[in-house]
Amino acid sequence: MLLSFGDDYYIKEKCIESRNIDYTIAQSLRSAIDDYKKTTDIQVSKIVYGYDSSYIPYYYYNNFGNGDLTLRIVGNAHCIKEFFHVKVGSNLDIKLDQELISSIFQDNNWLEFSPEQIKIVGDTVYYCIF
Repeated sequence: MLLSFGDDYYIKEKCIESRNIDYTIAQSLRSAIDDYKKTTDIQVSKIVYGYDSSYIPYYYYNNFGNGDLTLRIVGNAHCIKEFFHVKVGSNLDIKLDQELISSIFQDNNWLEFSPEQIKIVGDTVYYCIF
C-alpha cells in the first residue's frame, strides 16, 4: 500500500513538473510576442519551429517514462500545433522548418527552456524546441 502511494505521488509530482514547463514556455512565447508588438508595432502572424540536436521526444529531460501523464506537450508532434493555437495565439500560421531553425540557432543545445530559444523577426516567431 505504501509503495503504491509513493508511486502515485511521484507520478503526480512529475506530471505537475511537466505541465509547469509547458506553461512557462507558453507564457514566455506569449510575453515575447506581446513585448515585440509593443516595441515595434508589428503583429506576429507566424511561428516557425524546429528542434535542437539534443531534443528528446515525448518527455522532458530527466522526467522519463512515467506514462502518458508526464508526456511533454511542447515538442510532441501530436499536439504541438494545438499547443501554439490554444496557448500562444489562435490566428497564427504554424510551420515546422527544421533546416531554417538549425541555421538560425546553429549548434545550440539546451536541456531546459531558455528565452534564447525564441527569436522574432518581422512578423515571424522562430522557436527552437529543446
